[in-house]
Amino acid sequence: MKTVAVFDIDGTLLKGNIYLTIVKYVYLHKIVSKFLHPKTSNYSTHFSDKIKLKTVLKSFQLILFHRLNLPLKFEYLKTHLLGFVQGWTVDKFQNAFQQFFQNHLKSRVFPQMREQVRKHKAEGKTIVFLTTQPTEIAEVVKNDLGADYCISTTLETNNNHYTGNIKDICFGAEKLVLLNKFLKQHSIDLKNSFSYADSFSDIDVLKAVGNPVVVNPDGKLKKFAQKNNWKILNY
Repeated sequence: MKTVAVFDIDGTLLKGNIYLTIVKYVYLHKIVSKFLHPKTSNYSTHFSDKIKLKTVLKSFQLILFHRLNLPLKFEYLKTHLLGFVQGWTVDKFQNAFQQFFQNHLKSRVFPQMREQVRKHKAEGKTIVFLTTQPTEIAEVVKNDLGADYCISTTLETNNNHYTGNIKDICFGAEKLVLLNKFLKQHSIDLKNSFSYADSFSDIDVLKAVGNPVVVNPDGKLKKFAQKNNWKILNY
């Protein structure tokens, strides 16, 4: 049977949170056009208008709630997770993020975790990235690190334009639901599979495999891992 190595992205494969990094950069630097289309200034104006101080504060709130394992309602996430791309075409966002990743996020990938992905792949494991980030973002990270699949959040579109809403979210308990759908489509030996995550919100995914590994864990996950003799990595 096949085995998998499942990786969370934010805080596990790379330092920090991708969404928050984008929002902070765009708002604080006001130079969106540099990673969109440098010769087209109206893109910068449009994006800067979208990302105001309120967006930044809401972004910090989302990350804080996540790190403290406080409940987040789906409707709240639908409203605030990447809602600023409303009206953009899919191609525009994909191109923008590809450039942003190369310029600002690739260096934030932990070298040790990049090597861990490479090692598991060399051993013949199927590499799966399981993340709350939207598919357009997850695919860029997947391709850069050489993963096989990504299971991620789907943003709602209409005529190839984002509506600002979320169609299907990959968050909390829903992560395990989506992962199980994937596992049913493939003959997977969970006992000899691995899962890597940094947050207690991913506890169900970690418990689903025979080899859970916590990376840069939050306080609650660290205590649980220590109690159950799970491997702990800190970078």
